[in-house]
Amino acid sequence: MSQRRQFTRFTLFVAFVAAVIAIAALGVTALAATRGPVAPTAAYVSQTLGYEVQLPGGWRRSTTLSALVRNGNLKLGHEVFTLRTIADETGVLTDPGPGAAWSYVAVVEQWRDPAGWTAMAWATDPLLAGWAQGQVVETAVIDGHVAAKVTNGPRFSVAYYVQDNGRMFVVGYKVDAPDWKPSAATEADLRSIVASFHVTP
Repeated sequence: MSQRRQFTRFTLFVAFVAAVIAIAALGVTALAATRGPVAPTAAYVSQTLGYEVQLPGGWRRSTTLSALVRNGNLKLGHEVFTLRTIADETGVLTDPGPGAAWSYVAVVEQWRDPAGWTAMAWATDPLLAGWAQGQVVETAVIDGHVAAKVTNGPRFSVAYYVQDNGRMFVVGYKVDAPDWKPSAATEADLRSIVASFHVTP
């Protein structure tokens, strides 16, 4: 009789453990379905401006919007990353205009910083970074650097100011014109590009 009870208890325990495992498996499957597959990324390395970012599938460097500055000012140049095709980008530059092409893009700028300004000092100087009513400036960390994060600033929806060895990088994105948003573009993609920023030697 005692053996039967022990066997019954053991059977119930095994069934309970199997049920827990099954529920956990269903939870993992549901979470994976909610998050969706992780899109592959490709590294873009800028030899000229000295940085690297990871681009989600379909994103590319815009040769039309990117530019180097050769007039001796502090700004060395900027590179722009877009999900638009070259044909689409060319079309929106014509109609409705440049504002559409600059909507839902990620941007990396490099500025010379001979005075050795801190990221926060640069980001809060109206002459260097501009100023917008309602902007929020806070300390952040990106690529292991203490940075200044500006939200709803004068030029970017979100921008990070990163100081590195006499250089000031501005890494940000623009989502301020939703009517001109490329259909497949997401703010999550833009955030991932910015978060992947890495200074190279």
